[in-house]
Amino acid sequence: MEIDPFWYSEKYIYTARVPLYLIFKHRVMSKVDAAYLSLHYRNLLIKPDELVIERLE
Repeated sequence: MEIDPFWYSEKYIYTARVPLYLIFKHRVMSKVDAAYLSLHYRNLLIKPDELVIERLE
């Protein structure tokens, strides 16, 4: 985990950042599909509550 400052409005805000590296073989997956998959993983990390599946009984 890395702590990075960024300028927001009138002050610096420090945020935690975790680099995520995904490697794709271009013969197996196109660049567009790889970008969508990376975006999907990013969204799941931002909102982990979407991983929870509620059972309707």
